[in-house]
Amino acid sequence: MATTILIFALLAIIVFLLVVSSVVLKRMDGDKDKKKGNKKKKRHKDTETLMREAKKKLTSNPKDPEALMTIAEIYFSEGSWETAFRTYNMLIELSPSYSEIPEFLVTLRSALAAIKLGKLEDAYKNLVVARTLQMDHFEVNFNLGFLEFKRKNYEKAIILLKAAESQDPEHLDTKRYLGQAFAKAKKYKDAISRLNKVVDA
Repeated sequence: MATTILIFALLAIIVFLLVVSSVVLKRMDGDKDKKKGNKKKKRHKDTETLMREAKKKLTSNPKDPEALMTIAEIYFSEGSWETAFRTYNMLIELSPSYSEIPEFLVTLRSALAAIKLGKLEDAYKNLVVARTLQMDHFEVNFNLGFLEFKRKNYEKAIILLKAAESQDPEHLDTKRYLGQAFAKAKKYKDAISRLNKVVDA
């Protein structure tokens, strides 16, 4: 009886922490969006020049890796996720033939753009490949851990998110999803310790 009461008490605490941590992170995301909204949306002149030169190169060689990389990076930095995603995928296909294409970077960026577009299967496949190229990268471990959590593979999510946590101990989304994964895996003490840190932030 006492054990049952303790479990219910822990679950109640976890539910409370999940709600509060979600509110905290939404508020922080809102502040970030306001800051982004204050930035000028006009493309910098240097960027315009780079884009023009890259497109000019592509008219003579549609597979020019340097030009494609320039275009992909510009669209990614501007949040034009669909175009960035398509261009990075072209670079992935070309990478076996062009050693100058940074395979890890284009694979990771394709995955990140896919997440923004809600193409989670594409993102998952590319993150798995990216992790075979570089295991100790925060963005790979966090995003792959997040996707494993979404797939309800909680033990895998815990391993990846713990790796991400060790690489960036202050990242609140890592602690949030790690706390939730621990809760789903019925590791309540670990869940509470992570979610408390999100609430206290």
